[in-house]
Amino acid sequence: MTERSTPLFSSQFFHCYRPPALADVVDSIWDWDIPDADIARALTISQAPGTPLLLVGRYRAPVRCQQGQCELPAKFVTQIRDAPVTLRPTGALGVIVVAIKPESARRIIDGSLGEFANANRSLVDFFGQSVVTTCDEAVAAAHTSAERAAAVEKFLLRRLRPAAADSAAQHVAVRLRDDPMLRIAELAAEIGTSTRHLGRMFHAVFGTSPKNFARLARVEKIIGLRQRGFTWAQIAYACGLADQAHLVREFRALVGESPSHFFANPLCAVSGPAAGAPFIVRPDCTEVRKLQAFDVLPR
Repeated sequence: MTERSTPLFSSQFFHCYRPPALADVVDSIWDWDIPDADIARALTISQAPGTPLLLVGRYRAPVRCQQGQCELPAKFVTQIRDAPVTLRPTGALGVIVVAIKPESARRIIDGSLGEFANANRSLVDFFGQSVVTTCDEAVAAAHTSAERAAAVEKFLLRRLRPAAADSAAQHVAVRLRDDPMLRIAELAAEIGTSTRHLGRMFHAVFGTSPKNFARLARVEKIIGLRQRGFTWAQIAYACGLADQAHLVREFRALVGESPSHFFANPLCAVSGPAAGAPFIVRPDCTEVRKLQAFDVLPR
């Protein structure tokens, strides 16, 4: 492997890559790699709402994917907006998640980002069966997470369109992802337009309002800060929220549950160096105790 495939983060089960060749387009490529079926079945993974476009595929046993009561395709394209997507392994887990920057998504996809809101498109429907099969074969032939990430990188590079001049909407998206607390009126003035016109331009590109996009970016920031060990009071202050109660209301409104419940009993393997990961891994306590008794998982 070349230097470009060095992982941004690796744990026993979860590996993150950020290929320099795709730095303007891809936030991260995650490989969830748990070949032991008993360990995998003991875990539930919740992917939180956020701004990136996600490409999600599997290369081992089937995974039950749900958003609320809605069953999702085995391999799907989504931008999660209204509630987390929950993945429950049925056996050995092998899942690739590609997080594409929303402001650059048009270099990979056709159409408005709004078409992909809340996990309603399968990879096969979007890319075509032959393309997905080719990518599946490349991933299946890989023996390590680094090789799988390189195969996905190669696939994305083949689809990548040349960069065009950023639109005003893309500029605003970048600014809001960097600082979700920016006022929309200030951003409109920054690009020399009215808030109403900015709203129309932004919705045409991203399928949502700048205000709602900023709320999604703030949820991402809340998750990242919590994974870095910040207290709820510190997070509320950093995110421009009045107090912890305000934080809880804002989080519940988008995620559908309180932050304390969402972060309850996370698996230690994705804390610390994995700060900023847009997902939380929760163990089934009964199953995990069985695995810990055999020294399969850390106590």
